[in-house]
Amino acid sequence: MSAAAAVDDDRPRTRVSGLTAGEEAADQQVAELDAGPTPDEAVTPEERSTELEGLNFSRMRWDWRSDDARDLDRAEAMVDEVISEEFGEAFSILDEIWSIVRDPKPDPDDPSRQALDEHGELAWRTLDNGELFEDWSRLGYGQREGLLFRLTTSCFIWEQRSEVYRFRAMWAKFRWRSEFSNAYDKAFAGDRALQRGQKDTIEHRTARAEIASDEDRLFALLQTHLSRRADAVVRAARAIEQRLKDVTVAR
Repeated sequence: MSAAAAVDDDRPRTRVSGLTAGEEAADQQVAELDAGPTPDEAVTPEERSTELEGLNFSRMRWDWRSDDARDLDRAEAMVDEVISEEFGEAFSILDEIWSIVRDPKPDPDDPSRQALDEHGELAWRTLDNGELFEDWSRLGYGQREGLLFRLTTSCFIWEQRSEVYRFRAMWAKFRWRSEFSNAYDKAFAGDRALQRGQKDTIEHRTARAEIASDEDRLFALLQTHLSRRADAVVRAARAIEQRLKDVTVAR
């Protein structure tokens, strides 16, 4: 056998799809990240009963494990910092609008101060049904025109920034897919050869690939969350912009 043939034999074999087993497994992993939770209507009653079998809801834990809580707080703080820096003007505009169309909710301990909600944000008065009280007629014509101008011109910049973060999330998922695929195909090659009693199974390869690409997966998850937060800011800004236009037309 020639040296070239030997090299070819060491390469991961492709399937009918044109992908290696590792690439197919990696694509499934990335698809699960993008898809999110399975909608309830997509789960059959039989599958639901199997999932819930043996669960004791009276003893179920609702809080995060200490390590998870710490890591989540750190990740959310990082994303909040980026969103605040890149889209600070959007929050400034919203605060200006809320201060006009809403009524502050007094702090029960000090009525001269505005109360804070469970997230540490300013709390606003609600109606008996729990909905926020808003009176958009308080906005004068000049205020609406000024806010619309700021939103319209700023949304151009915000949408560009949002697309940058979407691309970064895509790049992070590409890197994670590549690392997972390579680790999957090489799980038991060379010095990672099977030990006595081990079997070269999909489960073993997936486990090794997940360990090898875990850092890239977490990074992709963080970038995806940041991208979706940025997109949510732009969509909210566009919704407020449309609301201001509707109020102007109604007048």
